[in-house]
Amino acid sequence: MDIGRKARLRYTVFGRLIDGMDTLLKIEQVPVIEEIVIHANPIADQKAGGAGPAPLFCLMGRSRSQSRDEEERHRHHRRRSRSGDRHRHRTSSSIVRFYFRAMNVNGPDIDRLFSVIFMPWAMKPWLGVISDSLPIFGYHKLPYMMILSLLGLGGTILTVSLELVESNAPIATVGFFMANLQLMGYDLLAEAVYSRRLAGVPDSGPALVSYVWAGNQLLGLIATLLVGFIVEYADGVWGLGDAQWAVLTTIFTSSTVIIPACLNFFEESRVTKEEAKAHRKHLWGGQKAVAILSVVVGLTAVGYSVITLAAQSNTAAFVTAILTVTLLTGGAFCVMKPVIGKLMLFNAISQVTIISVGGPSIYFFTNDEQQYPAGPHFSDIFYGSVLGTVGQLCSVLAIFAFGKFMKNWKYRTVYWTMTVMLIVLQLGDPIVFSRLNVRIGIPDEVFVIGSTALVSAVSIIQFMPGFLILSHLCPKNMEATMFALLASLSNYSQNVTPPISGYISELLGVVPRGLPGVDESATFDNLWIVSLILIGISVTSLFFLWLIPNARMNERIFADGDDTSATSGSPLERWLQRKKVSKEYEKNSFSDKSAESVVQDKDYISA
Repeated sequence: MDIGRKARLRYTVFGRLIDGMDTLLKIEQVPVIEEIVIHANPIADQKAGGAGPAPLFCLMGRSRSQSRDEEERHRHHRRRSRSGDRHRHRTSSSIVRFYFRAMNVNGPDIDRLFSVIFMPWAMKPWLGVISDSLPIFGYHKLPYMMILSLLGLGGTILTVSLELVESNAPIATVGFFMANLQLMGYDLLAEAVYSRRLAGVPDSGPALVSYVWAGNQLLGLIATLLVGFIVEYADGVWGLGDAQWAVLTTIFTSSTVIIPACLNFFEESRVTKEEAKAHRKHLWGGQKAVAILSVVVGLTAVGYSVITLAAQSNTAAFVTAILTVTLLTGGAFCVMKPVIGKLMLFNAISQVTIISVGGPSIYFFTNDEQQYPAGPHFSDIFYGSVLGTVGQLCSVLAIFAFGKFMKNWKYRTVYWTMTVMLIVLQLGDPIVFSRLNVRIGIPDEVFVIGSTALVSAVSIIQFMPGFLILSHLCPKNMEATMFALLASLSNYSQNVTPPISGYISELLGVVPRGLPGVDESATFDNLWIVSLILIGISVTSLFFLWLIPNARMNERIFADGDDTSATSGSPLERWLQRKKVSKEYEKNSFSDKSAESVVQDKDYISA
């Protein structure tokens, strides 16, 4: 890397927010960043309509010494907004809830199955390690894309072909899981391809990524608008249910992506056995701890999914979720350098304590007059399309506001302020669930739209600082791998939260099923209490703010020369060093004693 006297920075981070996340990080130089501009990425909080991986965002930094001409050249890129697959996944989450509602799966069980369906997004680094280590027929990407395409299509067809009865819910979960494997795999492998292209043409990086994700934003918005209409009007067409039609519409997009893969539009070159061996040596030599941890996270995600499906128990899912997230976070804390380990711990705590009322809420909002006489009785269009669109648009505005007005704030200040605001705004949930808003004369539609807009905006602002920190903490020359690992741990922590909500809902008897003609009013009596408990849990992260750096968001965190390793000074490394020193000390002591014994023996013989 050539570094001239006149420092120039072009710093582009492609990272994944909450529910998911992967990274393509390109750093040409790392002087202190004076300005942070965030390319918009709508994201909806779970409470506003879904879970799953979050969208890509782009950070453009400008050093103090960057030329005005260069700034002018890139200014138009900063005005362009782009989004990632979060829109796809938000749509997927709505489809999943509608699908299980059609099966009359009870609310807590929807939460449990939901966590399994989106678990593939915690497996990204694992897939990355496998594809980089084991090329098939000399290709690192294309064969894996084809395998994932077949799995995704098979899962989608399986889901559409099932009879909509509750006993088929676990099988449908497997189908949705396979479909998300395809989405996750294409997302990861395609980004890996164009990240290499960006390395060769850094000037075109912002334009390329803006183009890609602007398309995702537009199509995602269209999908969000359509899902409610499909569910509302497609029921019974050609013998398929409304939710089956919603799933069926995804086959077109998931199958057409096979064409560019088959034709090698990615222009992937075949590698020789020697090149593949050298690549493996580099991966497992210089980044061994990160690679092993990536594999462990992936295997844990698979193990959690199998246990949760096989046990068919919300209690088992709850216990497994808490144990696995504790073990993963603890393991990461032990092998990473302290500043990264602390951030991982804080991310896990903040993600696992942000919990929404998921499964029961779809029945609360959409049950008809017979099923819940006092309910809001939202149409599928309003619940699936209107609320999702409001959340997306408000998230876009929030991201622009964050980049414009809060770039000089401290990380802890942003977290504390936004968490407190989020807690206050989330109090709207128990107000709706207790029907208090109706008693004081506020219509459900008005109240819920306002709540969705505010919660979506504050949620994205609360989330942004965490990934700014991640971009600073990724060690040199392993940015992509490290960011993907950090993101996957955050994804895992988020994906295990639905069973927590489901477990609490089940304990308090909130188990609606949406059975036709059955009055379920009594099962919603404690829903507002469940919501209050979950809001109380979200306060927990405020007590762990000391784990994140007390720095401003436009300041560097690593000192010069301290950003070359992810594991230096880790608890495990320090323990191994102490053990090594102890062994050497014992060895030296033994040698000294042996020498002293020999001298004594000689003296004795001489005497």
